Amino acid sequence: MSSPAQANDWNVSPNDCVDAYTFKFQLFYNSNFNGSWTKFGYSEENFGADDGTPGYLKFLFCPNRGAGSNQGVKNNAASAHNHKDYGRACIARVHFNSYFKGVYDDIAADNYKNLVNTYNENASFEWMGSGC
Repeated sequence: MSSPAQANDWNVSPNDCVDAYTFKFQLFYNSNFNGSWTKFGYSEENFGADDGTPGYLKFLFCPNRGAGSNQGVKNNAASAHNHKDYGRACIARVHFNSYFKGVYDDIAADNYKNLVNTYNENASFEWMGSGC
């Protein structure tokens, strides 16, 4: 049986490059929510695990979506959209370092934000809040 890392070049579901309802957090390559994007449904502790770490895969921005297409997500995101709102205060926290460490930017539920503390220096993201 092959591991996920052997099965794909990067950890991208075919649905995260379309307007999929199940993926609630979106990172954009450019400021002001422009350029290519990628979407996440779950917290991700390392956007760029191309170091051979078992079970971890490198995330790329979606292909054919403008500036940043097929570029690695790690240290390349400039803005974000948190469209997770189930009547909960689910905050998306983007971290400077992998494994949810370092300075961060918080994006409130149902909000867009240009990244400030993690502008083009971002390596992980996690959901914050009860039931998120």
